[in-house]
Amino acid sequence: MQFMQMNNKKLLSKVSILMTLAVAIIAIGLVLRTESTVHAVEGAKPVGVELGDVVINQGFAEMIEAVTPAVVSLEVTQKLPASYQDQEFPLDPFKNFREKGPGQIPDWFWEQFPWAPENFGNKERKKSPPQRPFSGVGAGLVFDPSGLIVTNNHVIDNAAEIRVTLHDGRVLEAEVVGVDQFTDLAVLRIKADEQLPYAEFGKTEKVRVGDWAIAIGDPFGLQKSVSLGIVSAMGRNFSYDSPKVPLIQVDAAVNRGNSGGPLFNAMGQVIGINTMIISPSGSSAGVALAVPSSIVEDIVTTIQTEGRVTRGWLGVEIQNVTADIAGALGLDEEDPHGALVSRIQVDSPAENAGIEVGDIIVSFNGQRIDDIQALSKIVKLTVPGSEVPIFVLRNGERIELQGTVDLLAMSGQEMEKMAAPEEVQEPPIGASVATLTPELRKKYRINRAVKGVVITDVMADSPAAKAGLEEGDVIVSINNQSVDSSESASEVIQSVTETGKSSALLLVADGQGKQQFIVIALS
Repeated sequence: MQFMQMNNKKLLSKVSILMTLAVAIIAIGLVLRTESTVHAVEGAKPVGVELGDVVINQGFAEMIEAVTPAVVSLEVTQKLPASYQDQEFPLDPFKNFREKGPGQIPDWFWEQFPWAPENFGNKERKKSPPQRPFSGVGAGLVFDPSGLIVTNNHVIDNAAEIRVTLHDGRVLEAEVVGVDQFTDLAVLRIKADEQLPYAEFGKTEKVRVGDWAIAIGDPFGLQKSVSLGIVSAMGRNFSYDSPKVPLIQVDAAVNRGNSGGPLFNAMGQVIGINTMIISPSGSSAGVALAVPSSIVEDIVTTIQTEGRVTRGWLGVEIQNVTADIAGALGLDEEDPHGALVSRIQVDSPAENAGIEVGDIIVSFNGQRIDDIQALSKIVKLTVPGSEVPIFVLRNGERIELQGTVDLLAMSGQEMEKMAAPEEVQEPPIGASVATLTPELRKKYRINRAVKGVVITDVMADSPAAKAGLEEGDVIVSINNQSVDSSESASEVIQSVTETGKSSALLLVADGQGKQQFIVIALS
């Protein structure tokens, strides 16, 4: 017992000494750490970028600095409406004001400001369209050092002049090499004296939800603005007024002016071209969409080598099969799918294959058709000239047809010609009208059920303007005579004028089909 007590005393003494040494070592370590927070342990380096004796977190600064020279700014001046192309506009809008006083401010000035006191109660002035060329901004990406740039088609659509600002501040004029409305892409060319910095495309199949996404563009004209986010979703599809391809969704801040600009990954590779946002306010709400890089690379390569994009064409107007439609047709309401044919173009592959209005296309070239986006994508990606099996449901019966997909080849000029409405120039009512086409229905958001001719331009102080007609209104009939083309509208107006009548009765519909009669004076 005495031996154990002695050992315990010795043990406690040793423990006390060790604890004292440990406290001393910790104290010395704290002093040393206080003196040097950068190199706590000799030879060790923290993660990050070291600049001399200072260590900071660089984030994406080096990557952004490397890729930004490939991003360009675009200023686009659009063409004037036809009714204003021959007018002259003062370079100095306040010249009359300075020389002749406030009483001589030109009318066109007030037309741009319908809230001005002079415009109260002046309905015609409020509806006068802008009379000066419109300038917009966007962004683009140099993808070839020779001076080829990719941007959005909607950025340069109807452009009279395109000016490109390079990373070094130089401003050069650009020409359109080709466009593709289906993907909302366009290729421009500028002439530079040297090879330009350019970016490389990444692989879409390697992009994952959660990856970093860095957008660079000119939101609200603020050049080379950078925003950061992540990939929110892949393969987004939309049916209205958007690229008909699967899109990349990101939450990076994208606003007006970012259109056509690149979307980068963390390695500085282009994973998409920003094309649209979803927002109730028109500004960034955290839902931005970009055309995937693999599609962009394919389209720009085709335009670069061939000057146009070729796709398969079937020649049908289609709509989705909803549960209600399926029920009305006696189909499975639990699995409504397919594309319901509402119109067939004359001499089209669809007509030649025997497809009829009311058919539901449920399979095309061996692939199930779930909706109109699926059919549109499959047809356009089918090699022109290919003979393919087509299965349709007709009166509840499944029928197999054989169709040969035709060629739909469009250059920039052909696209512009195709999209241009057929207008009646300077009609007696003072409004230009056009035959309703799918493009115009999309532009003015006109329901498929609405029939007639669409108003594409209303001249200031014209009978049409005084009657309250606006661009996008649809004329259904004139003096109870139905009109379905610009020619028929012109003929009816002409016949009414020849009878000596001073006015005509128009049945006018809005985009949703609400109709009302309007009396209009004939000039």
